[in-house]
Amino acid sequence: AARSGRRQSGRLGRGSREKDTFRSFSLTGLKPGTTYYFKLTSAKLIYPLDDQGPGEVVDPKYEAITFTTKTADPTPRTLYVATDGNDAASGLERGSAWRSIAHAASQALPGDTVLVAGGTYMEKVRVRTTGTEGRPIQFKSIPGEKVILDGSGRRIETAFVINGKSHIAVDGFYFRDFRLGGQSNNAQRVINVNQSSHITLRRLLWDGRGAGYSGGLLMGADSSDVLVSNCVMIRGSDGMEVSFCPGFRVEHCVFISHMIEAAKLSTPATVSNNIICDSGAFKAKSNIPFMQLGDQDAIVDRNNCYFLRVPETERTLYLVINFKEGGKVLGHTRMTLPDYKKRVAPTDSVVLDPQFAIFKRLDPAKVPAFPIDQFVDTAVPLDFPDLFATNPEVVKRGMGLQPEAFANIITK
Repeated sequence: AARSGRRQSGRLGRGSREKDTFRSFSLTGLKPGTTYYFKLTSAKLIYPLDDQGPGEVVDPKYEAITFTTKTADPTPRTLYVATDGNDAASGLERGSAWRSIAHAASQALPGDTVLVAGGTYMEKVRVRTTGTEGRPIQFKSIPGEKVILDGSGRRIETAFVINGKSHIAVDGFYFRDFRLGGQSNNAQRVINVNQSSHITLRRLLWDGRGAGYSGGLLMGADSSDVLVSNCVMIRGSDGMEVSFCPGFRVEHCVFISHMIEAAKLSTPATVSNNIICDSGAFKAKSNIPFMQLGDQDAIVDRNNCYFLRVPETERTLYLVINFKEGGKVLGHTRMTLPDYKKRVAPTDSVVLDPQFAIFKRLDPAKVPAFPIDQFVDTAVPLDFPDLFATNPEVVKRGMGLQPEAFANIITK
């Protein structure tokens, strides 16, 4: 999107399958009331961003585009999406809502807010326009309504694709039944953020339980200033995988029963005020670490609550890939929390049972020895309030979800 004008976007290439060939670019920093000429003369595939196999670069054979930016920024709009909507409608009122979030994403301009009504949406949303400083594009649930993005029985791998965009916020959604797709640079999670900046992911709940192999909430790469706040990640292969994203922050989140690591962080990052629970019994017995870190000096671990199956002196929390000590590169090094405090940094993170609120209403006789095992079964539904901490020490230290942040999201 032009900083002071209309958006310009286009397709850069095609994948080997027709079902997902979208790529976009955005022009920023344009002057108001100015005529521009633009032509894409060449394109290069760095790596595919969706799980569609080898990519194919298509020659951009078209004449120069000419356009004139608006003389002033348009007034920010509120746009509506609902399961009873119609993409041919105006989208400007609840009664004339669009049907799909993806259509709203194709129409939104800097400063717009997309409000999504309660219901279930089976779709993949590609954010096509960039926001700007002071005029973000926001995707939010209507207060009090539960919005679920469903991966259609693990047929869809990603809910939101944010590629080459800035100042985008995704807030107040539930995700289920998305599959893990791709590997390495082509890996997919529920939300993919690539070559973007100033991205906010807030009050999101990813439930990866169920048949099949599920990924984590976030795959982030080559981006900056990405914030993940007050989110819940349940039973994915991991909670998130992030690389080369300076300014990355994850705070006030809850990680439940991850199948491998809770987080893979090959990036400077601040991890603070989270509750991170142990993985399944088999993975814990294999001592698979909670977090994989690229470089210990790039990570700030602050005021996190770790809930362990075994004593903290026995359980590996960190795997540091490029660990350095005493002027030597020691490479892959596993550490318990006491090891980390001694060899890396004197973090104030602790090992505690958060005493999630859900256990106040469950039959104590049916709660497993390690309470988190109760959540492996999808028969136990989970919502944000279920995972508010009640342990007085955890509450006092402000760890985990912030109940006050959910005052307008508790659902109907």
